[in-house]
Amino acid sequence: MTPASPTAAVQDPAAAAGALSALAAAAWVRRARALDPSEPARRIAELRTANGLALVVAALAAVAFAGLIYLYVTLPDVRGLAKTNPPTTAFMRLREQEAARNGKTLRHLQHWVSYNQISGNLKRAVLVAEDDAFWQHEGVDIEQLKLSIQRDLEAGKGVRGGSTITQQLAKNLYLSPSRNPLRKLRELIIARRLEAELTKIRIFEIYLNVIEWGDG
Repeated sequence: MTPASPTAAVQDPAAAAGALSALAAAAWVRRARALDPSEPARRIAELRTANGLALVVAALAAVAFAGLIYLYVTLPDVRGLAKTNPPTTAFMRLREQEAARNGKTLRHLQHWVSYNQISGNLKRAVLVAEDDAFWQHEGVDIEQLKLSIQRDLEAGKGVRGGSTITQQLAKNLYLSPSRNPLRKLRELIIARRLEAELTKIRIFEIYLNVIEWGDG
């Protein structure tokens, strides 16, 4: 038997040479990385950075969660409003404090009017002016809220009110006229509580009896 030619096993010399060059280059890269003294330190630094970011994110999440819990447990219990008329509101107390600072004394005179005794024309006028979707939404009108935020962002300040009747009632009963974002968040949560605990008619009745109509 005639021995095989040494070149017979290599059908494509150019391809074989290319493959050998690639293998040599890969081996050189691996060797260079192994000899690079900064590689372990760089990896340790990257791990420390990633761990630090993870800790920061976890801490922020914990703070936010704790804040939400505190916000929720410190909100008022609105269930009593189902059968009891509120004797005063946060806005009424605020006006009394403002008057006291000016050396004046305000008298609180109020005659509660039941829903059925309130003028139908007044009810319709308030709904048209303040919240025409009152009977449809669940305390917060999402579309109006989005539009209000968009207008405020475009103007760079608060220019458009998007509060529903329920939100306005929540603000008048328990909060303040402040535009603080935390106050707004509390208003939204209280509004949802009012809708969950009271009927629409009861919410509207309280609103018409306690809301500010102007000076005096």
